[in-house]
Amino acid sequence: MKRLFCILLSLTMLLTLCLSASAYSLWETDQPGVTVNPVTVDEAVAQYKEQVDKNAETRRYYFQMPDGIHGYRDENGKVAESWYNEYSQGAGIYWWGNVPAAPDGWTGYRANVADAEQHIYYADVPVQIESIIWDNGVDGRELSNADQTKAKCTIDISCTDIEPGDIDTMPEGAQSLDNCIVVVDPNVYTAVLQPYTNHFVYFYYGDGCYGEYATDSASFTDVDHNCCNPDHFDKDGKHVGYHHSTLRGDYDEDDEVTVLDATRAQRILADLDVRPSDDFLASVDADGDGELTITDATRIQRVIAGLCNWDGIVPDEYELPLVRG
Repeated sequence: MKRLFCILLSLTMLLTLCLSASAYSLWETDQPGVTVNPVTVDEAVAQYKEQVDKNAETRRYYFQMPDGIHGYRDENGKVAESWYNEYSQGAGIYWWGNVPAAPDGWTGYRANVADAEQHIYYADVPVQIESIIWDNGVDGRELSNADQTKAKCTIDISCTDIEPGDIDTMPEGAQSLDNCIVVVDPNVYTAVLQPYTNHFVYFYYGDGCYGEYATDSASFTDVDHNCCNPDHFDKDGKHVGYHHSTLRGDYDEDDEVTVLDATRAQRILADLDVRPSDDFLASVDADGDGELTITDATRIQRVIAGLCNWDGIVPDEYELPLVRG
């Protein structure tokens, strides 16, 4: 019975992924629900400089796009739901009005990847731009009612000066959002077709680290002391920088192995999720062959169902394998 259950579960997950993989790619603008400009933000700004103002200055803005695993956590450890889906494979950025390099329409330009594993994107934007919106490249108005919530975006984000005390995450304020990062509040999301209504802005230190004080502030000691990224601390609260799981089969990095790990492994294989580094994939490799294949997802399901151990061995008598960290 366990074997039959596992086979049926595998077939169901594979069918779901096949259907998802045939859906619309983020940058195919002729597909319903996907209206993001295929031009990257770098290409758009470069064209503006070439045609209008070769001396145009830019500021760099960062964004951590939610993946359901990394990012800001509330007091209960909750993170924002993933913005990745069958319509979206990355972040877009939008600004508007009679301003330099304004996109032709929603959802704007394709952003650059700063760190794929931590899902951090960036865009070099003309200094004249006073507000931006980060999005996942999906226009909910083009989707069915059931899929409209797969379109995600922030509210308008002001890029102008921040006065001391204006926002909690920048107690001393900031002259602009140059080299700052936006992270999404996991708890505040309004109705269908409406954006997240809250976000947090921090100074970006690099390598995924961010904090409340600029590096030239008297309140800044060093990155280890000032970093606020919850993913960068070990279980003892020590800042160790970004580190991935080393638990076998833990593809979703939640320190336990469940069917969700098999799902993420298959999503990575189907290009529905950002592919992690080879080092990460090797550290959580489920079947021990050193590469990610459909066998890894199958092995996870078989271990969970008690049909074999991590090495694929099925002894006559054995206890259910320990899969929790």
